Amino acid sequence: MAQRIVLQIIIDWICLLIVSVPILVFKLAGKPFKRGFFCDDESIMHPFRDSTISTVTLFVVGLGLPPVCILITEGYYVLMRKRQGEEFKYFQIGKFNIHPYVWVCYKQIGVFFFGAATSQLTTDIAKYTIGRLRPHFIDICKPNYSLVPGYTGDCTTLGYIERDICEGTDTNLMKEMRLSFMSGHASFSAYTMIYLVLYIHARWQWKGQKLLRPFLQVVILYMTYYTCLSRISDYKHHWSDVLMGFIQGLAVAVLVAQYVSDLFKKEKIWDLIERVQTTTKPHKIVAANGDAVQDGDVSTAAPVDQLLA
Repeated sequence: MAQRIVLQIIIDWICLLIVSVPILVFKLAGKPFKRGFFCDDESIMHPFRDSTISTVTLFVVGLGLPPVCILITEGYYVLMRKRQGEEFKYFQIGKFNIHPYVWVCYKQIGVFFFGAATSQLTTDIAKYTIGRLRPHFIDICKPNYSLVPGYTGDCTTLGYIERDICEGTDTNLMKEMRLSFMSGHASFSAYTMIYLVLYIHARWQWKGQKLLRPFLQVVILYMTYYTCLSRISDYKHHWSDVLMGFIQGLAVAVLVAQYVSDLFKKEKIWDLIERVQTTTKPHKIVAANGDAVQDGDVSTAAPVDQLLA
């Protein structure tokens, strides 16, 4: 079993790296498609502004809040099972004894990060392939129309300008001004926060909390909603960039939660672990549905392969 767990961890990390490395390559060496423009296009004449939601804030909250929620939630389940008199058999990997809590959190958080990387890569592919100009393109580009042959003082006579006539000096902004579609803030915040909403919906099944769960879910959704709106008011993206980014993040979150994680499967990993432990317990135990049953009422242990599924 230890070898199977180690092998799965290795495969998990390989898959995560395969999805993550291209994101880094795009960031460090990617060159967006150079799209031309009309000098009288008012949609790209807005002033440059700093982001209301900075990239650092976006990633700290997006990559920090869901894992913290997962750790607390799964820890709560462990405490509740201990109060019910349950004992958990540790996984042994070499000389190390691993509590099932660690394995459950690893799988839940690992799936979340894989989805986040997939969503970000999907966004970057669109950004660098399409090269749509941001609303503040003219402000950053600072075009010198005299470099275009035939310029007579009226840029509107030049038509569609494909020649590189930008004289902006900020290298990073000169690259970013061509990465409007689709909104990375919108797709990333949509994926991370909507996945968290789905996780809370699937795992917070405690009795007596009628409004707590929907209240937190609404607050979380408002966070991504505000982030999306700020990208439009900051003139970082066109409204269609934000809309498509949100839809993409939403789609990835739903697909990962439904088909990759075990959040909405009939048998969750805690249920399988619980069945393994019940075969070693000689007194009254608690079944997966919370009902008390006597020895012999629970089926034999589930195959170890199911724990690794």
